[in-house]
Amino acid sequence: MKLREESKNVYYVTEDIVKISHKDIDLFKDKTIQDNLQRIRLCSHKDVNDVIHEMIIALKKTTYIRPHKHINRLESFHVLEGKASVVIFHDDGKIKDVIDMGDYKSGKKFYYKMFKPYYHTVLVNSDFLIFQEVTNGPFKKSDTEYASWAPEESDKNFGKKYIERLKKDIMIFSSKQT
Repeated sequence: MKLREESKNVYYVTEDIVKISHKDIDLFKDKTIQDNLQRIRLCSHKDVNDVIHEMIIALKKTTYIRPHKHINRLESFHVLEGKASVVIFHDDGKIKDVIDMGDYKSGKKFYYKMFKPYYHTVLVNSDFLIFQEVTNGPFKKSDTEYASWAPEESDKNFGKKYIERLKKDIMIFSSKQT
């Protein structure tokens, strides 16, 4: 597979036919370990102006994704490997929903599609999470709104504390759902 490195953790496939193997995924898992944010994105679309953006994303267990929402964009999420909790929030930061996800064989939800701009984040519940994300383009940074009530990704200590608190909030939320 021929790649163009867009940034330290974003790659674009440069071939006309995109083919991804277990070997490629293993390479990206290794790269997540080396990456400061512990994530790697492989874009199978050609550039940020494409109408459809399709990506394979690898996250390490300790990855912190700041809650965010996408304005004027849809998002679908398909787990290929690993387990995660996708947390959907109300605008005030209270939990709206938790989607426990895993690959098809796990028996968990393995796919979701979000039509409305809800704040959301991903908590990785396995050593690695590999998933396919599809959204509409073109990509504009201004179409992503980060939650003011959550720490920035660069604040690792506060991010770690936020994740621990969120896990407790998920347990409370889940107990009320049953």
